[in-house]
Amino acid sequence: MNWNQYLTNNELKVTFFVVMITLVGFSYRFVHKDHDRPEMSEKISEAISQPYQVIFDINTATAQELMTISGIGKTRAEAIIEFRDENKPISIEDVIDVHGIGPKTLENMRGYFYADND
Repeated sequence: MNWNQYLTNNELKVTFFVVMITLVGFSYRFVHKDHDRPEMSEKISEAISQPYQVIFDINTATAQELMTISGIGKTRAEAIIEFRDENKPISIEDVIDVHGIGPKTLENMRGYFYADND
């Protein structure tokens, strides 16, 4: 087939260049694939699937740290800090005595806060 009847010389050059770049790209992708390191892919998948959890001391937690818990906004965080400052040291169980904190919020807090005196 004579491509000169369909394309100009410049169009043939550009087409050749695009085809060559595409082939180089595909070959690079296959050569540098992690076929020889499946354990790395497994470790990355495992790390991504694990939840990241930060645990704070209830007796030193800031309002921002308290507000990371579902059900605790600025007002409740400030109420917890005020209660804590008046009754230091407190345990996680003591937080139930803070106005506006119910069993569900207390349960949400258990996984994220600790107290040295517990």
